Order: sequence, then structure tokens, then C-alpha cells
Amino acid sequence: MRHMGTSKKPLKEGESLKQRVTNDLQRIKNDKPLIKSFFQESSVSFASA
Repeated sequence: MRHMGTSKKPLKEGESLKQRVTNDLQRIKNDKPLIKSFFQESSVSFASA
């Protein structure tokens, strides 16, 4: 998720934190290559076996 940059962007005036998080999680949910990449990390490779 680092490449999305969401953790560095402050909320805009009137922007809802809940809506921001919901949108970010939906974007991640729809990014299957990103999800697969989580399990290719050596620290979590046991989870994909």
C-alpha cells in the first residue's frame, strides 16, 4: 500500500476518516496482484503454503 500514498495525505476539510478508510480498503480489495504480493514476502510465506 506504500505506493498509494494514503498514509501521507492529511484529511481534507470536511473529509470523513471512515469514508477514506472504506475507499482505501475497497481499492485494496479490488487489487488482486497487490493482495497476492503480501503472501510473497518471506516473512509471511508460511501462510501461502
